[in-house]
Amino acid sequence: MKFSAGSFIHRSFSLIAVLAIPFLVITLSSCGSAVEKPASDTIPATEETSGNTNPDTNSSTDTATTEEKTVSGYAILGPVFSATVDIYGLNDDGTRGDLIATTTTGSDGEFSYTGKIKGAIAIVVTGGSYTDEATGETVTLRDGDELVTLLAEGSDVQNVGVTALTTIASARASKNASHGLSTAIDAANKEVAVFFGLDGVDIVKVRPDDLTDDTEDDKDTHNATYGLVNAAFTQLAKDKGLTPQEVLDLLKMVSADYSDGGFDGKDHGKDLKDMFVNLNITPDQALADIGTAADNFLANDNGDTKRNHSGIKKDEKKIVPGKRPKEPETDDNSTSTDTASGTDTTTSTDTATN
Repeated sequence: MKFSAGSFIHRSFSLIAVLAIPFLVITLSSCGSAVEKPASDTIPATEETSGNTNPDTNSSTDTATTEEKTVSGYAILGPVFSATVDIYGLNDDGTRGDLIATTTTGSDGEFSYTGKIKGAIAIVVTGGSYTDEATGETVTLRDGDELVTLLAEGSDVQNVGVTALTTIASARASKNASHGLSTAIDAANKEVAVFFGLDGVDIVKVRPDDLTDDTEDDKDTHNATYGLVNAAFTQLAKDKGLTPQEVLDLLKMVSADYSDGGFDGKDHGKDLKDMFVNLNITPDQALADIGTAADNFLANDNGDTKRNHSGIKKDEKKIVPGKRPKEPETDDNSTSTDTASGTDTTTSTDTATN
């Protein structure tokens, strides 16, 4: 048989083409299955899967159960009306997570929201106005002014107070979350209650009385004592020559100071005098005089300009700041001072605040 070069080349290419067909079929089949992956294998970003992915600030809601709940309460300095109330999830490190809901306060400072709630939450009140108890002037919360309450997972979320004291406690708890968020919130609320002479009072669940309202007649209750603490803050500002608006600055300063667990005029080493140059008073001076301010408010109970309509007399109720409970012990050591007594009471350091 006779072969030509052209015939040989033609037959060789034909053989290669035939041998390559199975390989091409396998290859194309594999590519097709990769492109046409079933949609059921794709996980969309949902409420359960989206959000904070930073492992260092995971939300405390990661393992919590979502429930339909009604979150209700009140914002009190006097009643803060027409304010915005934001409800946030809380991360394990005490920082705010996703915004869950927004509502507003009524004329009595009350608010309510019904919806899905999961884990620990922060209730943050901004804007709105209230009547200063010591002067009767209307004060409006400015940008950056806020009242805060933190609630641990599993807490009762109804009839919750958002007050000056819960704001101070929230600043402390959020900086002390390394001891466990729920533990930090509970400890901070109790510490602040004790310091302001409200030992045994739940500052989140007991509603402060408005001592400028002569229709309230429960002066022997915790509500009246709590109300006197609120009034004392406004009276303190008046006594020190501050404007009613600067009561909010005073609250910020005290909150910042106590966030590291002690009243030393510093926020984790930063001198608060540089942060609040408009105030002519330091946090420790303010708190040392809170009892006197309470007395002065109660004494203003007669005449056309009286502010104390509670019927409580100056010698009937006292605000006596108490000692702070001992802070959780850590590996590092430092000395904190009880400003009520001026003596060293603890030798411990919050590792979360170094």
